[in-house]
Amino acid sequence: MEIRIAAPADPLYAPLLAGRATLPHRLLRVSEADCAQLLSANRVEVALLSPLSYGEAVGKAEYLILPGPALALEGYTERVRLYFRPGLRTIARCIVPSLTSFPTLATRLLLLEQFDLEPTYVAATGLRRSCSATPMLC
Repeated sequence: MEIRIAAPADPLYAPLLAGRATLPHRLLRVSEADCAQLLSANRVEVALLSPLSYGEAVGKAEYLILPGPALALEGYTERVRLYFRPGLRTIARCIVPSLTSFPTLATRLLLLEQFDLEPTYVAATGLRRSCSATPMLC
């Protein structure tokens, strides 16, 4: 039997997907929100979820956390990058790959808590992904 696995398409999750599974499987690369939806709709057997996605769904569905590899970032990792326009005086708008992704939420919290900035966030369409980091343009 083939196991269906939903994993976020963000390059942030690449280290978790680098190994080869020994069981027959089909990997679906979708948005973080779609991972949770596919799992709750029983369209996949396994999904990689961010802490935010898990927290939002824990009251709606009975999820089991399987012990195994997890992704934890600490310190300067170069996994998420903010690009600033030259001459920028304040941040009024940020273009992000996804409005609902965990890196976007973490960036929002950081800018608000540390710098008292609350820019408008705009979802990018067709944002190029030439590096392994999640790019955010401010």
